[in-house]
Amino acid sequence: MTMQRLSAAAATCLVGAVLAGTGLVACEGEKNPMTDAANKLGDAAKGATDKAKELGASASDSIVAGFTKTFDEAKTTFSSLKGKVAALPDAVKPQAEKLVTEIDGMITSVDAKISELKAAAPDKITALSGEVTPMLKSLGEKVTSLGNLVK
Repeated sequence: MTMQRLSAAAATCLVGAVLAGTGLVACEGEKNPMTDAANKLGDAAKGATDKAKELGASASDSIVAGFTKTFDEAKTTFSSLKGKVAALPDAVKPQAEKLVTEIDGMITSVDAKISELKAAAPDKITALSGEVTPMLKSLGEKVTSLGNLVK
């Protein structure tokens, strides 16, 4: 499997994990799209990071591009959900506002980690990719929670 296909698979499944709860994306397989997406992401991320070691800079660029695309899509989804918080009933608004604050902080952290990944030497890509993947998964879970409140 080529690096571009691995990166595309990782990005596709991570987007599924990020957006599954909002009803925007679902992966095939298990009945729980979040679990299915997380499983596919884990497999694809492992394959992609293994290939990064073998292929060097071009693989690193592909991995960064996949993470960046996924991150940008999560930010877009969050932005649309964030705009709906003000109209929520008082009973759920505090919980939603708390999530917005948490997600804003996570976005800052993930953005910094992706910037670090972009500047990293090829031999550091595997370790940094291993840090970015769970950060994006956690971000996706929070965005999904916010999406559930905003419905």
